[in-house]
Amino acid sequence: MNAFLKRLSLKFKLMILLIFLTSLMLSVYGFLALHDFEKDKISYVTETNASQASSLALQIKTELKHLIERIQFLMRGYSIQKGKLHPYTRRIFPNETQFKALFVFHKDPQKNEYILKEKILKKNSQISSLKPLQKDLIREALESDLSIGLDPQNANLWFVGLKFKIKGLKNPLVVIAALKSPQFLSHIYHSKVQDSYLFHQSGRLIIAPLQPASFLSRKNLENISKKLQSSQTGPTWGREITISSGDTWLAAASQVGYGDLFVYSLIPKSKALQGVYILMIKSLLFIFMLICITIFISVLSSTQLTSSLKQLLQATQKISKGDFDIEVTPKGEDEVGKLAQGFKIMTNEIKRLLAETAEKARMESELKTAQLVQSNLFPQSPFRKNHIEIQGYYQPASECSGDWWYYSLAGSKLIFCIGDATGHGVPAALVTSAAHSAITLVESLPEMPLSQIMDLFNKAIRNTSKGQVMMTFFLGTYDFNTNILRYSNASHDPPFLLRRKKEQITKKDIHLLMDVNGPRLGEKEHVQYKEAQVTLMPGDRLVLYTDGLLEMHNKKGKMFGERKFLKSLLEGFNENLSVEETIQKINKDLSKFREGAELNDDITFFIVEKGLAA
Repeated sequence: MNAFLKRLSLKFKLMILLIFLTSLMLSVYGFLALHDFEKDKISYVTETNASQASSLALQIKTELKHLIERIQFLMRGYSIQKGKLHPYTRRIFPNETQFKALFVFHKDPQKNEYILKEKILKKNSQISSLKPLQKDLIREALESDLSIGLDPQNANLWFVGLKFKIKGLKNPLVVIAALKSPQFLSHIYHSKVQDSYLFHQSGRLIIAPLQPASFLSRKNLENISKKLQSSQTGPTWGREITISSGDTWLAAASQVGYGDLFVYSLIPKSKALQGVYILMIKSLLFIFMLICITIFISVLSSTQLTSSLKQLLQATQKISKGDFDIEVTPKGEDEVGKLAQGFKIMTNEIKRLLAETAEKARMESELKTAQLVQSNLFPQSPFRKNHIEIQGYYQPASECSGDWWYYSLAGSKLIFCIGDATGHGVPAALVTSAAHSAITLVESLPEMPLSQIMDLFNKAIRNTSKGQVMMTFFLGTYDFNTNILRYSNASHDPPFLLRRKKEQITKKDIHLLMDVNGPRLGEKEHVQYKEAQVTLMPGDRLVLYTDGLLEMHNKKGKMFGERKFLKSLLEGFNENLSVEETIQKINKDLSKFREGAELNDDITFFIVEKGLAA
């Protein structure tokens, strides 16, 4: 072999050497580039899966939250002895656009099972598909507080079961609502690339795509569900899962937050990496073409070939060390120049992928900037004037929140409001910005009727979000001359009014401002909001809050709740603590209960007090 190499001319020795080195370096480069691209692609698809599952879970949670509130509202005044809904509920039920029927089940001690006690149907509605799902819905509602079922014969009809506890009743009721198709169904039914599924923790499949993008048998789907649940690391997580057939799937799951429900987003790994395989074939063909060009060039000009390959070799060595910040300068338009151009194209593709990573970091920085801007929408200092004092507290659950509160002077009136937009992030923050812009206009029109002000807010939210994001909202105007507080409500939690007495007050003495209520801002285009009024007396204290405070959970999963909140309020009120001291006490009680657990919703509340000297 050595004798044969010695007899070869230098031209052929250089040609063999150049071919060997070029093939080796390009292969190493191609392997590293494709390997990194495959890892980045898997990471991207996994994040996309998790984002889709999280987004769908949030949408389901939002719709379920609204439905739970409506069911609880309809069950107010329910008579246990008669087993009848309140006459007011029967009167307004035909106006509930999403509801088709409402069923109330009581536990029969003798039969030890739940039986239908009361039902209410809309006119011409016949719900015959509840019976096959009835036992599962009742059982899961009792176990998980909430259950969901889909009509097997009508994809646009679904059921929500809710455990309903009533004071004085040993066994809770189960309320099942028959409803029209929710918005999130279309996201599950019509798959594009990933397939989304809604599962119960027990393994029961609730909703699946009508035409999945990728076929998956029921057995393999249940297998993936078990493996996903066994590897849970948080509210949203993802991993690769290999099923019995040997296929690998990229799967992500997200907790809905109600009724032990989970959203799964699935895609075959082979489908996710289809672009990588195509790039691999093209890279192999491209490398083969480069080798052919190298052979041709080496025959014509060994010097030029050596110079060009040296440049490529240096660049390849940098890439093998992870340094992609290189620049290959093509020389001429011949084959060597084209070789360098091809190398440059592949290098720029790697640099583009790195730039995308940097772009993600930039977006995180912009979210922090948006958080700073949104913080300026809130009052910057307490209000103290004409014996009225206002102070509040706000803590967001993410960079951008959907909670907002504000106060402003307009002539002889004090305007104050609180709102809670659906969801979190930039969309919810934009809605709060729209509400802030609307109140700036209201400040210049102090005599505008409250109903018109609410209409102005509704149009501002509607035009900003186009019905995709809505806001619960409470608006009040206090007249310093008459001491009258006028207010209007758009499905927000009614404020608490604590009136000063000679003796200490109890929970029974607390008044709820709930004489009027209307749909959320942005939910409907044309709404006529009503107003009510109450006279504030010296020593009165009005407390406004968002539901994130009551629904705050600690590390054990227990909710703070209305009872603990009222306890803190009453203690501060009866101990004659100032507004500032009361807010500090509530924050202390919240922190002690929370134990450092992560917030799942924004916490906002503020207090309006009329001083005793007024």
